[in-house]
Amino acid sequence: MMDSMSMVIGLMCQQFVYFVYGQRLQSKSASLYRCLYFNNWYNAPSKYISGISIVFERTRKPFILMAGSLIPINLSSFVTINLHATTYVYKSMYITLCICEEVKTDTCKITMNNDHLSAQQDNTD
Repeated sequence: MMDSMSMVIGLMCQQFVYFVYGQRLQSKSASLYRCLYFNNWYNAPSKYISGISIVFERTRKPFILMAGSLIPINLSSFVTINLHATTYVYKSMYITLCICEEVKTDTCKITMNNDHLSAQQDNTD
């Protein structure tokens, strides 16, 4: 059981690096737009204004790195993914412990209601 927990922690640390840099990329691209907008571009020559208008349109939306066109690579996704992963690991450990108890006592009942796992001892002797 400790091997699986150390593997999960190792994967979380490895993922953290990717998600932090994805968040930094998103933040830097958003700040690029703000920096360009608050520059004195309106007092610049018309050739500069026409060039910067293209950059304005490209940086209007922050650049978001995506994983498989499904999941944005940022810190909120990291928290959500790891919350679901640790919940799954804890539920599977709980089921394993309950099954071990069931083998010993034959009275353990596992139920799943509204994504909540519960185990009950059946005391009908």
